[in-house]
Amino acid sequence: MSWLVIGRGIELKEKKKEWSIPEANDCVREKCPEMSGKIKLIFSMEAFAKIVLLTKKISDYEWGAYLVGEQRDNKTFYIKDLVIPKQKVSRASVEFEEENFPENCVGWIHSHNSMRAYLSETDISTASVYRVSVVVNNDLQFAAGCKLQLPCGRIGILTTESPVIELEGAEIDTSNIEMPGEEELIRASPKDLDICPVCNQKVSPRKGEICEYCGELAHRKCGRFYHGIFVCDKCYEIVKEAKERGEVIGEYDGIW
Repeated sequence: MSWLVIGRGIELKEKKKEWSIPEANDCVREKCPEMSGKIKLIFSMEAFAKIVLLTKKISDYEWGAYLVGEQRDNKTFYIKDLVIPKQKVSRASVEFEEENFPENCVGWIHSHNSMRAYLSETDISTASVYRVSVVVNNDLQFAAGCKLQLPCGRIGILTTESPVIELEGAEIDTSNIEMPGEEELIRASPKDLDICPVCNQKVSPRKGEICEYCGELAHRKCGRFYHGIFVCDKCYEIVKEAKERGEVIGEYDGIW
């Protein structure tokens, strides 16, 4: 029988399921102790301006683009430009109709419009194809995933919900801006501020699940599981109505 050395000791390879991404070349996930730190994205002013314009012009739908630039180290990527391929979009999905990777393509970016910026299970699987995958929402919040070569020889996917963002050539003096101290930040950030989108009551991570459609934390009693995917009752009605109109709901199509 095969064995894996994991964190505190040796465990059976049957544990492998919690390390693997479905349909993603058996990549290792962030639970691997060898993966830590944040991804750093350095945008040229032109590339970042294009992202801002896209979030304004296509605010109700997802959109996608190839990222052109270079990888500077394991977790640092310079994004010089965006290339927008022919694609079909909806409120919850984007599908490229052609895969003509531009020269110096290091990855891709897609929007989550008004949803939270995070990598869904499908996004993480897609990340196995690119060196870096980026998600952005209309509030210009970012999430990212990148491939790492691990000491064991396997490929890992590191995900970061708040990557380090820099703009090339953008310098500004912030010495006149007084930041709140750490104690003030703690007082201003009470626990359990998440509000369930269905019942509008506070919900803690212990008693809730993240809705794979809207990205919000909802009570388990305020949602349902389909094929292992949790969707809150509010989003269920939206998706059901969309399906009745014949719309394709991306990764959710076929489970309703």
